[in-house]
Amino acid sequence: MQVTQEEYMRAVNSNTWKPAFLFRIDLEEALPYVSQLIFVPDTQEIMRINSVIKTFPPIRFLFQIKGGKSRIEVYENAFRTDVHENVGDFLSSLIDHEGFHAYEINKGSWKMVYGCEKRAMDNQIKNFPKRNISPTYREKFVEMYTRVNGLEPKIN
Repeated sequence: MQVTQEEYMRAVNSNTWKPAFLFRIDLEEALPYVSQLIFVPDTQEIMRINSVIKTFPPIRFLFQIKGGKSRIEVYENAFRTDVHENVGDFLSSLIDHEGFHAYEINKGSWKMVYGCEKRAMDNQIKNFPKRNISPTYREKFVEMYTRVNGLEPKIN
């Protein structure tokens, strides 16, 4: 069973609840490709300061060895309601986008860098109907997709 809107709002309002919320998330089809899903509190590290959620491949990926699971870090910004208004928005970013990166890394997509964001964003679009994303998230997503890919997304 997937986390609820009520649980998401509790995590939004409580740093102590954030790790427990992440632990309760059903990663669905991304589960076999993720080694850790962790909350990283506010940090001054430049790489993380403006981040929302990031996927880190296993070391074996650097040597072009297939398999292995990725670590996904979730930052404070992921719990801002101007970023993810509801639990569906959050799960879209986490499972359908970052989880998709973990899947591609596991399968040994060495050409992953080229077009990886478009593929992950297309996977999000495919899963929009089951996520009940907010109109605000959809609008920001369309803007980001167009900026990153140079074309408008095809959303039903």
